[in-house]
Amino acid sequence: MRISTIAFANLKRRKGKAIFLTIGIAIGVGTAVALLSLSTSIKEEIGCLRGHTGSVAALECKDKVLVSAGYDTTVRVWDVGDQVAAGGGAGPGRVGARPAEPRTR
Repeated sequence: MRISTIAFANLKRRKGKAIFLTIGIAIGVGTAVALLSLSTSIKEEIGCLRGHTGSVAALECKDKVLVSAGYDTTVRVWDVGDQVAAGGGAGPGRVGARPAEPRTR
C-alpha cells in the first residue's frame, strides 16, 4: 500500500465522521429548542380556580367538569369550559362543596 492511498482513505473516514457529527449536533440543537419552547408554553397559566383553603390532594377531569379534593376536607366541582369556576355553593367559585368523609383505618 502506498502512503497516498492510506492518506485518502483516512480523509474519507474523517469526512464521514465529520458529517455524522454535524448531523448529530443539528438534531441535538433542534431538540433542545423544541423542548425549551414546549416548556415555556406549558408554564403559561390559562386560568385560576380559587376556593380551597389548603393544598389540593386529588383532581379528576371529564369533559368540561373538574372535581378537586382538598386537604381542607372539601370536594369541589368546577365547570372549566371557559377556564372559569362555576358560581354558587358556599364560597367563591365552588359548587356544592361538602366535607369529605373522615378516613378510618
